[in-house]
Amino acid sequence: PPRFGSAADYLAAADRLVELGIAADSTELLWELRPSARYPTLEFRIADACTDVDDAVLYAALARSLVRTLAASAAAGAEPSGLSDPEIRAARWRAARYGIGDTLWSPARAAVVPAATALDDLLAELRPDLERHGEYSAVAELLAAVRSRGTSAQRQREAFAARGDLDDVARLLVRITAAR
Repeated sequence: PPRFGSAADYLAAADRLVELGIAADSTELLWELRPSARYPTLEFRIADACTDVDDAVLYAALARSLVRTLAASAAAGAEPSGLSDPEIRAARWRAARYGIGDTLWSPARAAVVPAATALDDLLAELRPDLERHGEYSAVAELLAAVRSRGTSAQRQREAFAARGDLDDVARLLVRITAAR
């Protein structure tokens, strides 16, 4: 969602969208990140379709650690990122478009950097939290595997490029799923 100054501001905006008939209720606000309407959690909607179980585990671990890390930072009085909503959307678009094979925005450096550097920065920022929860080694290992074999999107594009056949992509996804 756009940046809100408080939970009350978020709820007022959600209520207004429902009042205007744009959404039937807050569960129809398909922002990539939003407070759950039913549970005391945040819902991350970006990676709803991880094609590999290990990727889903990695994503969940990174998201959970990021929430814990940022919540602790906010509780300590730290100011949120100075990025505007358009800048955040542009950085997110770049990540969706180019994945980990190009460059990404690194909040730690306030710059676009090689994706490997941005991933290293993220892991370094989350490391204290991940270690505190006994998750660092597993996350580092899963991230190394993604870096080594590529993301699902990369592998799907490679499968298609080999012969230009979408059936090859489907067979790849079946192999990934059946491997579990």
